Amino acid sequence: MGYWTKSRLIFNSFREHAQASIRQVAGQTGLSKSAETRRAFFACLPLEQQVGCSPSTLRVVMEQLERLILETTAGWEREGIAQGQIGPLGGTVDETFLQRLMWVFMDLISGYVLLEEVADDRTYETWYERVTARLEPMQTHVLYLVSDQAKALIKLAETGLKCPSIPDLFHLLHELVKGDSLGIWRRLKTARQGLSRVQEHLATCQAAGASAAQIESARAAVAAGEAEVAHWQPVRDTYRGHLEAMSLSVHPWRLTDSMPQSSQEVEAQLAAEVAALQELLESHGSSAPSPVGPGARGGARRL
Repeated sequence: MGYWTKSRLIFNSFREHAQASIRQVAGQTGLSKSAETRRAFFACLPLEQQVGCSPSTLRVVMEQLERLILETTAGWEREGIAQGQIGPLGGTVDETFLQRLMWVFMDLISGYVLLEEVADDRTYETWYERVTARLEPMQTHVLYLVSDQAKALIKLAETGLKCPSIPDLFHLLHELVKGDSLGIWRRLKTARQGLSRVQEHLATCQAAGASAAQIESARAAVAAGEAEVAHWQPVRDTYRGHLEAMSLSVHPWRLTDSMPQSSQEVEAQLAAEVAALQELLESHGSSAPSPVGPGARGGARRL
């Protein structure tokens, strides 16, 4: 059973049997309970002689840990607010869907999840109401807000929280690749298929005892096919290399020496990669009027 199918099955069971225990839900879904799974794992180590590993014992420990984690984080938050230790937040917001809409608001600096709840809509007004209500007792503000290009989330940053809206890198890369990555891959795929056909034709000619002229013609076709593949393979590899470089360049620290990067450094690296990517596409006959579209260029500037 796939991950998505399993997740939906578990979600539906909890929705339909809200008062059921974990054991009952496991019986309704036919899936193993986490306590039993952990017990089997501990038995393989083996740890049963050192610690209690029965499903009931593990279940009690898991419930205690969940309660203690929630109590501890709530206590830390109250203590931080009382002592004025809550600093500015580097926020990110997103909407996840597992049959129901759920909002997530997280501080990227600490990894602390500030808001995670089921919602009925995803309008700016609702987002603003929930986020500001969450931030008010913390007496802090948001330095920037990372999100996708949803208008409500951009407005939440720029109008509601009065901070810069920063696009997440996934959607920026999607803007860059959605027009030309398929074209490059199609040309490489066509070249490979063509090479395979002429190689088979050459083998057939040699096996059938074809004339020297036919075999020579088949060999020339194979050489041309190999040259076509040899041309497009590095083009695709270079294309992917630029995308990888863009992804790595926005890391908070340089990966070469672990030193923090300034916004000017990141901007310069992104601009260089976008320009190199556009030059690559133009030099290899991209059919698009602008290989790097305005959505990608705007996203790179905002990033």
